[in-house]
Amino acid sequence: MPLTENIKTYNITNIERNIIIGSLLGDGSLALYGRSKNAYYREHGCTKQVPYRKWKAEQLKNLDFKLLTTCKNPQLRSPSNKIYTDLYNLFYKNREKIITPENIILLDHPIGLACLYMDDGSLVIDSSKRKNGSIYIFPRISIYTLNFSKYENIILQNHISKAFNLNTKLKERKDGKHFLLEINKRNDIVKLINTVSPFIKAIPCMHYKINLKERFENKRLEFLL
Repeated sequence: MPLTENIKTYNITNIERNIIIGSLLGDGSLALYGRSKNAYYREHGCTKQVPYRKWKAEQLKNLDFKLLTTCKNPQLRSPSNKIYTDLYNLFYKNREKIITPENIILLDHPIGLACLYMDDGSLVIDSSKRKNGSIYIFPRISIYTLNFSKYENIILQNHISKAFNLNTKLKERKDGKHFLLEINKRNDIVKLINTVSPFIKAIPCMHYKINLKERFENKRLEFLL
């Protein structure tokens, strides 16, 4: 349930909107139930990510977001308000989240991309053995947009390219709706990390998603032991 049925008028900033949109593409959701006139935002996650959701609550405090820590899984929630009803009408069809050319343009600030990456992104340091016996170590980033269709992923891919000058690849998988976005060129990985780092640096529990040099070195050391 929402915190309250709130008729208050909020002056939402572009930063606040982008945090909500980036999170909505990731772990967040909007709910519109029963007799409630307006929708509300909600998001929950594991205990180790509480500092991340505290950061979101602080960023969105002027919209009266609260972090509820008394439940089993800590939850970030907003009051119900027309702001979220308008977003619900943009981002939901038949109660299912969607990406369209019309709604994705609201993701236009790096802080929104940072929230999507912290919610659903993964930095992995892979390795492979070459024919001459040497080990090749390489990074990749996956953004697990498996809840969206191939067409929706292409919309997101094109928008990220246009809005943030970042190149991603469409990758097919067997799970979910079968597609996600991936970055496997080092220059593009560095560019993404540089884009989102100013925001992620404020959240220590998320540093592992941007510590490329440290994780690369740790992987290299594994082969020296």
